[in-house]
Amino acid sequence: MKNRVRVFMLGLAVLPLLARQGEAGPTNDSSVRSVRVVNSKTAPVPVVNVESLADETFQQSLCFEVGSVHPFFCPAGSTNTILVGKEVVLEYVSAHCFISPGDRLVDLTLVNDQANGYVLHYFGPTLASAPSGSSEAFASVSQATRIYISPGFGASFGADVYNATSGPSASFGCSIGVSGHFLGQ
Repeated sequence: MKNRVRVFMLGLAVLPLLARQGEAGPTNDSSVRSVRVVNSKTAPVPVVNVESLADETFQQSLCFEVGSVHPFFCPAGSTNTILVGKEVVLEYVSAHCFISPGDRLVDLTLVNDQANGYVLHYFGPTLASAPSGSSEAFASVSQATRIYISPGFGASFGADVYNATSGPSASFGCSIGVSGHFLGQ
């Protein structure tokens, strides 16, 4: 692990030198290579903490239903709560929700309980579909994130599903996958 960190850090030390080459502006000299890194606020570059790669990984599947949207959607004993004895950093959340045609998944919500209350995290749907003539529809959520869950406090998922004519939906279900790593090894 230390060798990887050294190589990575060496690469970081060389990057400013390469970037400085391009500061002189455009040139017709083909021997000079220009490197320019441009990130906009709307298209950031994903960052990976190389120190966390050595940490113990965390992954959990969750599932919950409201009403009866689909037979046997959630396996027996399923839960919508993350409860662990160590601090966890969630790095990725994905979900597939069955909803009724005409309904719309507004958001998937994580309620992160803490000693002084709770914090709400919202995940918007990236895909929603209702195949023509189908008796069911679905919506998907996929989001890279960084959420800290304290030991001894749970974090529970819920969803807001609405129908344009009848209001809150009484029948939907979401299968959720979360991954990340434990802290404090």
